[in-house]
Amino acid sequence: MLKIKSLLADESGATAVEYGLIIALVAAISMTTIKTLGQNLATHWQAVEKVIPADVGSITAPTAITVTTGNP
Repeated sequence: MLKIKSLLADESGATAVEYGLIIALVAAISMTTIKTLGQNLATHWQAVEKVIPADVGSITAPTAITVTTGNP
């Protein structure tokens, strides 16, 4: 009976459980933050994609550059 009482009074396992709960909470908060950040970044990049023309890779340099010197 004394051994059972000593096992029930032992709180060393409770610390491990508390650390486990803290780690689970930090993980949940981190995953939520990363998901939200990813969604916000995707929204911003989609807005940038709408501003940049689709054929931006096909832009060519001008064929002739006119340079004037002196008085017009």
